[in-house]
Amino acid sequence: MWKCKECDAQVTTRSLLLNHYRLNHGHFGRRHPYPCTYLKCPCTFKTWNALRSHLCRSHVDHTSQRSVDSTTFSCHHCSRSGIASLRELLIHINSHLKKHETIYCVFNNCSFQTNLYGTYQTHKNRKHSTFTLDDFKEGIVIRDSNVDSLNCSSRDPHLTQSDEFLYDSDREDDVLVVEKEDLHKVVEQKLALILLKLENCFHVPSAAVDQLLSELHYLLGSALVPVSHNILVDFFNNHNLQLDQLLIKELGCALGSSNPFSKALGKDGLLATSFKRKQYYKHNFNIVDPVQYILDAKAKRSFQYVPLLKILHQLLNQTNVFIKVEERRRQQQIVSDHLKYRFFEDGQYYKNNYFLSGEELRISVCLYVDD
Repeated sequence: MWKCKECDAQVTTRSLLLNHYRLNHGHFGRRHPYPCTYLKCPCTFKTWNALRSHLCRSHVDHTSQRSVDSTTFSCHHCSRSGIASLRELLIHINSHLKKHETIYCVFNNCSFQTNLYGTYQTHKNRKHSTFTLDDFKEGIVIRDSNVDSLNCSSRDPHLTQSDEFLYDSDREDDVLVVEKEDLHKVVEQKLALILLKLENCFHVPSAAVDQLLSELHYLLGSALVPVSHNILVDFFNNHNLQLDQLLIKELGCALGSSNPFSKALGKDGLLATSFKRKQYYKHNFNIVDPVQYILDAKAKRSFQYVPLLKILHQLLNQTNVFIKVEERRRQQQIVSDHLKYRFFEDGQYYKNNYFLSGEELRISVCLYVDD
């Protein structure tokens, strides 16, 4: 069985797990990287192509997973050890940079140093876009001698056309079957999530998105009908099937008008206009709207804020988020047993406060000004 690292889903093949990534975890991307499908592999990737390249080159043998059970990482700046994954190591290093602490590059034969988060990320992307665990400086990677080198490429220019789809050698015909779900609804939500990212993450104007969807709807509908008709005619002729041309034309029109994209982007579609998309986001993606107070209508003075409790409620309602909060709490409890001060949980005032340090889960919200 192949287990998703983000939720409790389990599937029988890697191809189904990859399909699960695309349909059920649309938040994967640059802000939330794709995890490798192999449970024992610590690599994560910002793009889908980088994940595909990694699977082709680092996991060629589909019958076994590379053993990285005993692979851990150590911070070369503060000597913290026992870091479970490469992703956690990079997050830990970023925490030092956000405090403007000077960090040396973690890779061999590189003397680069900086205390700026953005500068460090730029250096890593330009100079160390492709690397293996052997490329780290001595003492950072701790593993047994029998552990194979693991390719952690974030970009691979040698990805070939044959790597276009990464399915298992025992590729299944039902790769697109979504159990216990309406596939039409899943595709619709996936499209909506893409549009939500365009408008809110990449700040594409709503008017531009409307124009794009209008053109796309025309291409998928009217413009595609003759193409679909010719494809169907060739298909039936190749299989020696003689069908009435009117029936073939109706079949082509039905395929064009009945697919989820055409329905969602059509005149009465749920994603056709900016107003409809906002309503769809609100009803399907648990959007928390900001609260606005009009202080002085004549002077056009207002105060606006995002309800913090509602956001926490939405986040902790997600099972995978709550599990990570619990895991983080257990890790902090283990670290706090040491005499060395690492977190504010290690402080004496925190330990003496039963409300905060009790066995029941408490969440400490740290507010700061983002410059």
